[in-house]
Amino acid sequence: MGANARPHILRQTLQKISKLGYEIMPHLAYSPDIAPTDYHLLRSLYHHLKDQIFNTWDDVKKGNAAFISSKNQDFYKSGIGDLVRRWEIMIENDGDYVID
Repeated sequence: MGANARPHILRQTLQKISKLGYEIMPHLAYSPDIAPTDYHLLRSLYHHLKDQIFNTWDDVKKGNAAFISSKNQDFYKSGIGDLVRRWEIMIENDGDYVID
């Protein structure tokens, strides 16, 4: 957890997490199967943009903005909410990646 975090802040954070009764689950530094941006947001963005052609950087920004504004609150909630299921699968598979 936090290789770049200042030691005293990291210690305080870990103490607070422990005091609240949470358990820190170990995982690889890069785990795309449990990163909502990778398994939910970027996958959906890819499908939204995949057949489009952009001629300017401004067109790219407009395409991304259109995607973000087209998604309702439930889209973002479901991406975060899916973390529990993904953690359970990862634990059941001894840390192996989730493949959908």
